[in-house]
Formats: sequence, structure tokens, C-alpha cells
Amino acid sequence: AGASFFFGSGPSADNTTGLLTGKYAMTQWINGGAGNTDNDTDIETPWIDLSGSGQPELDFAYHMFGNQIDKLEVLVKKTDGTTALVNTITGQQQIAKTDAWLLRNISLSAYTSDTVKIIFRGYRTAGGFNGSIGIDDVSVEDVICVAPSNAAVSSIGATSVDVQWNSVGGYSNIQYGPAGFTLGQGTYIANVSSVYTITGLTPFTGYDIYIKDSCAATNVSAWVGPLTVTTICDPASANFSHTTSNLAVAFNSSASSGTGLTFDWDFGDGNSSILGNPNHTYGLANNYTVTLIVTDTCGGSDTIIKNIQVCDPPLAIINYSLNGLTVNYDGSASVGAVAYYWDLGNGIFNTSATPSFTYSQGTYNVSLVITNDCGDTDTAFATVIICDEPTSFFTYKIISSGGGGGMTVEFNGSLSSGQTSFLWLFGDGNTNTTSLTPTHIYGVPGLFYEVALITYSSCGSSDTMKYKLADVVSVEEWGYGEVNVFPNPADVDLRVSLSETTIDMTFTWFDITGKFVEVPLIDIQNGNIDFDVSALKPGSYVLVIQGDKGRKSVRIIIR
Repeated sequence: AGASFFFGSGPSADNTTGLLTGKYAMTQWINGGAGNTDNDTDIETPWIDLSGSGQPELDFAYHMFGNQIDKLEVLVKKTDGTTALVNTITGQQQIAKTDAWLLRNISLSAYTSDTVKIIFRGYRTAGGFNGSIGIDDVSVEDVICVAPSNAAVSSIGATSVDVQWNSVGGYSNIQYGPAGFTLGQGTYIANVSSVYTITGLTPFTGYDIYIKDSCAATNVSAWVGPLTVTTICDPASANFSHTTSNLAVAFNSSASSGTGLTFDWDFGDGNSSILGNPNHTYGLANNYTVTLIVTDTCGGSDTIIKNIQVCDPPLAIINYSLNGLTVNYDGSASVGAVAYYWDLGNGIFNTSATPSFTYSQGTYNVSLVITNDCGDTDTAFATVIICDEPTSFFTYKIISSGGGGGMTVEFNGSLSSGQTSFLWLFGDGNTNTTSLTPTHIYGVPGLFYEVALITYSSCGSSDTMKYKLADVVSVEEWGYGEVNVFPNPADVDLRVSLSETTIDMTFTWFDITGKFVEVPLIDIQNGNIDFDVSALKPGSYVLVIQGDKGRKSVRIIIR
């Protein structure tokens, strides 16, 4: 039968069936609240006649879950009214309702001539409700029963062992625990037969094993044992992973397995460690052979060898040059780069070391990410400002000369392009930065003044047109109608189209310094004058067209 001192705690099922079927009695502190000062309760068995028994033993299962349990006392009461305490279990023994029941065996050899009652007395702490104690499968058996013989262990593993014996009883029971444990406090396995495998053991741990036979419901043998056995170690297995950060490497041996492992590292550069997860910084970038030896408590060992690579820190470097709207990038000066990834700042990406790209005017944020052999990365940034190259061009007209008033000249640089600022150098020590169409008065009349117009872009590039007034007389009195030049800029052929041409019309070329340049004239036909400019160096030139109806200066750009 069974019993339970039960209120607010206790077991969720009985010991025998594993189901809450009501097959154990329950005693509760129903009035455990205010005014109830009783902190103990008893449950008693009927009178049991032990006369004639050899070695009587009390067996029972107990479940003590509740943080207000004080203790469980087991007492033997004789017919003469005397009562003796034979066993005490103190404090909560389980931590949940669903925890397994525990078994207790108590010798009654001192009462072989008596008739007795067994009293289970439960105590709670003062005023508590969570103090339930369950009692189940209570029995008194005579242990005079032929004990098992030839008990032995075999197939000793890391977590299991086989137990075998000879038995003449109805069934056998096993109790085992850590070496030196007290009978009644071990793990109890009932109704088993030889050969039985005990599982769930801890590797490389000593255990004591006891066996007894049950010949009848009230007749059991003495315990045979202990059979002492030590489980073996799990096989040692070496393995490791690593992560690199430039020359620094973090090693991790958690993938190794075995019992009580020790570690012996050889990092391949003359250094070593006995830590499980060491960190190591190499002195040089290189490939290294790393060895890990693990040894278990049993002396077994295993070795693993891996090759690893460490690298110097990568350093991304951006160089670039401007050619008009085209930017030529160069990342080859980067340190340790084996791969390049450019963001050219306009949604365009490139993976070469030296990409080029032609932009529209604007400001662009460019980045370069390089990767070294180890997969480490570094990033460099650059801000690139793209501008049209400026083009300087001016003409002039003499307004007045002589008569004691010097010489007044009207300059016109409005056909210049791409500039954000400019500078006039009038050749007499005077300058102008405020107007592209200035009027300047020279103190001494003459055409010997060398005049220059310098234009500047927002990117800092510049262009200069410089001539002596005698070289380019640009009195724009032109009577031949519209002048068209194409292509401009030009590289091989250039065509000048005039509304009207004359047989005495001349075409004279000057470079940026005002020096005469020979340019072959290919053909004149139907107002189209074709030139071969393929021999000209890239830069700015002035073509002066002269006829009897005037003179015209045209700025030509050669690419």
C-alpha cells in the first residue's frame, strides 16, 4: 500500500504504476493555517508478526517534495507500547512533483521475536502548507533467501557496464552508486535478471554495485557486493578551429572530445601552449603548421595537424589622375592586396587594380576595399571633383590711339569657357580679375604689348592664351558672314566653313605662345576650307582668317 502527507506539493503519480490512480493514501494538514500549531502527523501500518523471521527488512518508496518539509521519521512500535526511532530522512528530497520516487531499506533484525507496527511520522516547518510526504510500496520481507552467486561485471564502457550473476530466487534487485555509497542511498533497480546493463554512468568513475534476490513477497536475500568497477574514458579525439585577425590567431579546441583532456599546442613558429583555447600572435606573415595533441585521463591521446596562414595588416591606398572628365585610378600601391573592390561614387563598381571612368561634372566620393590572402580587408576613401578643362580665348579692338591720351584697347574674353575665375595680364604691369570684357588704357601707344588671359576651373586647372598685340590684330571688322569650325576640338581633320571666300584670303595659325605654326591646307571648295591638324600637339591654337573685308580670329582646340 502507500500513503502521502499531501498539501500543495508532493508527487504527481504513485511509484508502482507511474499514474496518479489514488493507489496510495493521503494525509493532509487540512487546517494548516492560522490557529493550527500541529507540525507532525503519523501513518501506521497494521500489526506485523515478525516471530520466526530470520532477517526481516522494511522496504518502502518515498517522495518528499515541498520546501516546508522538516523530516520523515520511521519508528517501530511494539505491543508493550515502547516505540523506537529506526531511521530519519531530513528535508526536501525531490525538487518537482514529477521527480522519481526514492527507495529505502531498513533492517528489522532487532524485532525477530516481536509483533510490531511501523509508524511513518512526517514533520513540517511551523505554519507551512508545502510539506507533503508520499509513502508507497511499503513491505516487510524476510531476507533469509539464497543470495545471488558468481556475481561479476563485464563489457565495461565509458557510460555503461554489464552485470551478471546466478540466481535461484524469483527475481533480483540491483542497487548501485559512486564507490563507497551507503546502501539505501543508491540507485535502485527492481525485478531484473542476469545479464543486466547499467547505463547512464560517468566516464572514468568508480562505482559500487550490489545485488540481492527476492524469493517471495516477504523473503529476500542479503545484498551481495559490492562489485567495484571503474568506467573507462571516452576515446580521445583532437580537433580545433581558429580565427585570424592579421597576425593574431585565436585557437579553439572545443571540437575535441574525451575525458579530462589536457592540451599540448605547437604553433609552428617555435612557440607552444597548454591552454584549451589559446591566443597567439605570430611575428611574420607566413604559412604555419599547427599541431594539437590531446591526452585523456586514461592516458589515451590523439593528434591533429593543420596548416594556417597569417598575413600582415592590409592597407588600401588610392592614387588617381585627372584627364578632363576622365579619372584614372590606381590601387596597386595598396599593401597586401589580392582583390580590389572599387565604388566609383556614381553607382559604378569595379574589381580591377587600375580602373578608369569618365564622369559628368560634380563631386564624387570614391572608396576602395582591398582583401589580402587571409581574407582581412581595409578601406580607403577619396573625394574627387570633376570639372571641364577651362579654355581661354580673347580678341581685342583699339578704340583710340595717340593725341596725347595713350592707347585705349577694348578686350573681349567672353568666348572663354569652363572657368570660375580669370586673370588678365595687359603686358604693362597692370592686371584685371573682375571683367572678361575690360577696357584698358596704355600710357604709350604700340602693338608690342604681350597680353595674356588665364582662366581657372573649380578643380584648380588652368588655361592661358598669350599674344603680342602685333601678332594678332583682332579688330573684328569681318565682312564674310558666319564662320563655323568643326570638329572643335579636333584631332586629325578640321573644316572651316565660310559664307563667302575670296581668292586672296589667308589662313594663319599660332600656338598658345603666339608663335607661328605651319598647318597644311588640304582643300578649298564651296566655302569649305579643310586642314590637316594631325601633326599638331594637343593644346590651344588660334586660326587668323584675313581677307579684304576684315580679319577673324578663331580658337581651335587640338586633342
